[in-house]
This record gives sequence, C-alpha cells and structure tokens, in this order.
Amino acid sequence: GLAKKARVYDHGEIEIFSVKKTLETIKKADIGILMINAAESASLQDKKIRALLEENRCGIIILANKWDMVSLKNTATLGLTRKKLYDDFKSINWAPIIFSSVANHRRGQIFGIEDRFVAAGQKSRVRENPIYELLDVVISVFKNRHTTVSDEELKKWLARVVARKAPPRAPGFPYPKISRVTQVGVNPPRFSIHIPKNSRLADHYFGYLTNQLRESFQLWGTVVSVGVG
Repeated sequence: GLAKKARVYDHGEIEIFSVKKTLETIKKADIGILMINAAESASLQDKKIRALLEENRCGIIILANKWDMVSLKNTATLGLTRKKLYDDFKSINWAPIIFSSVANHRRGQIFGIEDRFVAAGQKSRVRENPIYELLDVVISVFKNRHTTVSDEELKKWLARVVARKAPPRAPGFPYPKISRVTQVGVNPPRFSIHIPKNSRLADHYFGYLTNQLRESFQLWGTVVSVGVG
C-alpha cells in the first residue's frame, strides 16, 4: 500500500520505510494488482501508482474494491463502471478489471471477471475462497507475459495487419516497408520491427502494431514492447 505523501510524513519513519519497501517491491514484481475504490473516481494517487507499474513494465490487474458501496446498482451498473474506469486509466485499457467486496469480513466476493481474461480450463477448480478467482486472472496474465510467438506466426500476422492498415510515411522519410517482425524477449513480450535504415515508422503506427499484437495473441494484462531492430 502507498499512503498519500502528506500522510507518510505525518505518520513518521515507519510509514516512510513502508513506502520505500513498496516501491522496491514494484520494481521487482512481474504483476501488480492496483486496488482502487469502486465507489469513487480514480484518485491522483491511483494514477501515480498506475504510472509506477507501467514504468516498471509490470503486468497490471485493476481490482475495484468496495462494490457494496456503489449506490443504485442495476443490471447495467457493472458495465458502466468498468467503462468509466477504463476512461480513467486510458493507457492501460488492456488491464483486466475485477470487482470485489469485503462487506462480509468472513467471506469476500469477486464480481465481473470477463471470460477473455481467463485461460481456457483455468476456472475448473472448486472455489473454497473467492480469492482463487483473482488468482486465476493472475496466472493468466503471468502466462501472457511469457507467451512466445513463432516467426511463422508473426509473418502471417504481419501480412494481415499491413494489408488492413499500411504504415504511413513519416515526414521527411520515404514510405517504410516492414520486412519482418521477430520476438526478442518475454516477461514482458518484446518484439522487433525490421525496416530499411533510411525509413522511419510514425509513432502512432507503433501503437497500432502493439494493439494488434495484443488482440491477435491474447496478450492481455501485460505491457507489450515494440521497437525497431
């Protein structure tokens, strides 16, 4: 947990030490669960923690707690709340959002896990505790971070995405031709784009390729790195 800066110094050295340890933990983590208040808009502190997780290339799961505190719920409330949270966290719209409640302190509840965020067969266990449902998503994100895509799959993928949307010419450079894409690492997945040395890809096209990689190979919950090799 990270307290707000003013509270950190109000509470003295122990709290300062706790914050430092949390920041160190984020730097070492594969996956971070960003817990926020479902009944409120995302705070500045929530967004700062999101930025820390992204900067350290963590996988991210958004856990919207206190669902019991959301008033006037109906069948559309969960979907509308999810949309609002994605609006608050635009840069991580690839992160699964899960809702939880611990109004009953003896047994918490988990809501709203979308099927696309859980690997096939992952939900087969008997639930003795709802925390297992959260762990199912953690396991799926961990697997996504270690996904490997063969050169042959990437070759077919590249042909599809370029046919759908060809790379535009960056100002002052010739039209770029992407010769191939290779995967150069995992945890998180990293890909290298090969283009002629005298050309350049427009920044927004990197975003397009990143989104297409994520959707095509189900790389939800993880940063996906795309660069020129």
